[in-house]
Amino acid sequence: MGRMGLLRINDADAVVGEVLSPKTFYAVAPPRKTGIMATQTLNPANENVPAGYYAVTTLSAVDGDLASANIKATITIFGFAGSNDVRDISDGDLVAAEAPTGKFFYAVSGGRNMKKNKHIGSSFDDFLQEEGLLAEAEAMAVKRVIAHQIREEMAERHISKSALAGMMRTSRSSIDRLLDPANASVTLITLESVALALGKKLKVQLG
Repeated sequence: MGRMGLLRINDADAVVGEVLSPKTFYAVAPPRKTGIMATQTLNPANENVPAGYYAVTTLSAVDGDLASANIKATITIFGFAGSNDVRDISDGDLVAAEAPTGKFFYAVSGGRNMKKNKHIGSSFDDFLQEEGLLAEAEAMAVKRVIAHQIREEMAERHISKSALAGMMRTSRSSIDRLLDPANASVTLITLESVALALGKKLKVQLG
């Protein structure tokens, strides 16, 4: 009858390199042996997984970047579903100059972009000048002043449009254009004629 604690180990084939350190075991050849297999750890900077023993952990603990917020929508990686806020923008071609002023967008080059208003801090005249509208705007402003002055003079002298047309030897439609603040296409000859008809002198000067 065999002794308690005694087992036949003639079929044991483990070697120390296959047993986790510092666990012990018995092999065919005495004495008791201690394993030397090290505990492996996953490296987030390397996709290779060496053979060996790994302590219980989670992949997100190994690499904190493994999170839904970092994964593209419709993609799932190790149980983490991608976020709807992460989209593929590789085919985006919008540039800041084409975006509405003050609006944000993301470009392929990376980063959040916004079109800034180049006229912030400048005067309205600067804006009109850059847009090529200053001359037209100033001409319209001058025409409004002239049309207003002519109307006032006509009212003071009780002169109708038809009467003024007769005095200038022109048509009623020409007087309508002359008094239209939105019509800046008035010649100096026309202005001189209306000034003479109203007993005034036309003065033109550069400011």
